Amino acid sequence: MRTIIGLMAGLTLFAGCAAPPPSVKELLVGTWTCSIDQGPQHLVDVHTYGADGKMKAENKVTQAALGMTAETSITYSGEWTLKNGDKDLDETTTEAKIGYIKVNGQDSPVQPQDEADVKTVIGKTRSSHIKSLDKAKLVLEDSVRETTCTR
Repeated sequence: MRTIIGLMAGLTLFAGCAAPPPSVKELLVGTWTCSIDQGPQHLVDVHTYGADGKMKAENKVTQAALGMTAETSITYSGEWTLKNGDKDLDETTTEAKIGYIKVNGQDSPVQPQDEADVKTVIGKTRSSHIKSLDKAKLVLEDSVRETTCTR
């Protein structure tokens, strides 16, 4: 009988020591790769969310048309916050620049208008609803589309 009581007390202590599940913030922090196909465009976004609320992203867009293939790389940095009971993610861009533009694999000069177009996102906040999140998969939904990201 003493053995059974001791075993039950041990199990009760063990059950009480279970770690709480990770928070939304803890699950979100780290690097995520998102892939999106929109007609002739293929986008790959790599987002890194820091525990300090900072974020960095690289967006690569590949588009094939008229027998040519164009690829653009744009880097962003900024801040992120969780809203609405950790159900929504806001990303505010503080810096954006074109890394490169390639046409048929060859470097193409970045035109002043291209840089100006990219800089229009600076100071803007993009809001997404966190549809689902676990250690390996993040699904975001905004007014345009649903995006699935993985680690």
